[in-house]
Amino acid sequence: MSGQDGRVLYPYFFSDPRGHFLPLVEIESAILGRSHRLRCYLPPGYEENTLARYPLAYMQDGQNLFFPHEAFQHKDWAVDETSQVLRAMRAIEDLIIVGVYSNERREEEYTKAGYETNARSIVEELVRGEQVFMRTTNAPMDRAMWGSSLGGVVSFYTVWQYPEVFGAAACMSSTFSYKDDLIERVLSEPKRNVGFYLDSGWPGDNYEVTTEMALALVSRDWRYGRDLIHLCFPHAAHDEKAWGMRLHLPMQFFTGAVARASRRSDREINANPR
Repeated sequence: MSGQDGRVLYPYFFSDPRGHFLPLVEIESAILGRSHRLRCYLPPGYEENTLARYPLAYMQDGQNLFFPHEAFQHKDWAVDETSQVLRAMRAIEDLIIVGVYSNERREEEYTKAGYETNARSIVEELVRGEQVFMRTTNAPMDRAMWGSSLGGVVSFYTVWQYPEVFGAAACMSSTFSYKDDLIERVLSEPKRNVGFYLDSGWPGDNYEVTTEMALALVSRDWRYGRDLIHLCFPHAAHDEKAWGMRLHLPMQFFTGAVARASRRSDREINANPR
């Protein structure tokens, strides 16, 4: 079946409408010299519709996404609950979420130059194995990287460095310019065919540097509402609860029914100019 926006719709009859989690897994990384800890959330109907392929989002600080007992200060983002509500609204397409847990080397691996090795490990060791274990589309526009604070920095770097692998980054309250040169790179390097969702609270919460990054992107021809979203939230805190409360926004930017239909239309126009 197909929806009015061109999406392929996969019905399910026996699956839990909430989706489900795979067990926590560890994948050895020769590049990092440690193991990746991953938690995967699969949408409902994944087992029933064995021909279906899905977009995928890698999310940094995976321990903070799903379960209060794992999360920092016992506050999780409630990613699965947000997905369920948006799915019930038919506001997003189903997607696979992979939470990539951080470790005691978080600051080193989420900033320059450590994020270079971290990103290479994700691309060469996780993404390359992704097709073996999960039914993803393997298209860059269907693969995103999300994170908050320093997790937003490493997400931006990864998508900027590997636009042939990732199509979008969601960067919430990102600590740009702390230990990175990403704004300078945006201003001096060729534009990438990728999208960015940027946000922050105010006051503080990296408001100024996030705005600076958004303006840098606009100066390089990113188009607000198409391949760039920048939002500010008065008095929003720098914590998991605040990020979870607005998670629905990057979800709709990345895999929202209207947003994806618009991007499909753009591709058709570019492929068949009048």
